[in-house]
Amino acid sequence: MKTLVSVLLLFVIGLSACTKTITSEAVKPIDPREKLVGTYDVGYQVRTTVATLEGAPESGTAVLTVSKSAQPNELILDFLYNGSAKEQLIALLTGSKYVVTNKKTETIYALNKTFEGEYTGSGEFTAKNEFILVTVAQTQANGTLLKRVGSNTGTKR
Repeated sequence: MKTLVSVLLLFVIGLSACTKTITSEAVKPIDPREKLVGTYDVGYQVRTTVATLEGAPESGTAVLTVSKSAQPNELILDFLYNGSAKEQLIALLTGSKYVVTNKKTETIYALNKTFEGEYTGSGEFTAKNEFILVTVAQTQANGTLLKRVGSNTGTKR
């Protein structure tokens, strides 16, 4: 009987040594935005179209700093274009794709005038640490469509 009690006691001790205590840290989910935060080197191109006439493309470089917003699923996109012009966009993230939520209009320069166009922006962070943003601003002027389309692409440093 002593042997049976000793074997059972060893078995119980062995089982208790093998069990893990799950803590709240072990279960805490990782914020998917963490892998997107950082600095990206970006190239951009913008083209303005009046009716069917396309203007010459404008291009340049930018540095993009991505940080987390206090709001869940939001990112802050801070651009520094050509070393001087700054722009901050707020992006609502769904998986790897996002839409710009804080900008509704953009100025379109055409026909020696300025026009306010309705703005949309959306993009994606790819598995290869690449950043993509496509923007469109458009409006009608005297029945003529004015459109400004931009493309930003870059790679995380």
